[in-house]
Amino acid sequence: MKNTILKVYKSITPKIVLTNLIEEAETSKVIENIQRDINIAFMNEIMMICDRLNINFHNVIKLASTKWNFLNFAPGLVGGHCLPVDPYYLYDLSKKRKYDSKFILAGRNVNNNVKNFIITKVNNIIKLKKLKKIIIAGISFKKNVSDIRNSLSLSIFKYFKKNKSLKVDAVDPLVNNRKLKLKDIKNLKFENYNLVVFLVNHDILSKSLKKFKKKHKEKIFDIFKFLN
Repeated sequence: MKNTILKVYKSITPKIVLTNLIEEAETSKVIENIQRDINIAFMNEIMMICDRLNINFHNVIKLASTKWNFLNFAPGLVGGHCLPVDPYYLYDLSKKRKYDSKFILAGRNVNNNVKNFIITKVNNIIKLKKLKKIIIAGISFKKNVSDIRNSLSLSIFKYFKKNKSLKVDAVDPLVNNRKLKLKDIKNLKFENYNLVVFLVNHDILSKSLKKFKKKHKEKIFDIFKFLN
């Protein structure tokens, strides 16, 4: 059986890493996801701190990157079926073994709060400019995928959709979901909206919004600076 399985995998990739214990394989995958979650969380927290200090986060990171050993990760909305849940698996397992982890869930608290950070920023713009019509650009959980599981972008869209004083639409060329009633990017005119909230950096979305930005920069909310 083992040789048959190896033969199948070797037909897919020449590089196969073996271990004798499935627990080791599963744990290695879990900690890789947790590491990414924590690294993104660190950048998200620095971004939110810079916002409070009223300094440019992206300029800060450019300066920090001039040091040879600086690890440059990007901030963003963390979703999907792995990163938002894997930390809880390992935390729960360690707790059952009488070890109370102090660090594993740190990324979860920060990354979940980015949703509220964005909602607050957009709400402030809506109130300040008295906007009536907005569109969310991108609702999948990350760039160039159609998966909406645990998507914070989708959650943000649903939040604003509940606001009866606003006309709220969403566009995501990769997501095929009739219930969400997404706009078709082929026929979409961003000019018809007061604000475009750009949350997922799909290549096809970036291409369309870069053209739009040339004439309507003031209409784009791009907290992660995808279009720079």
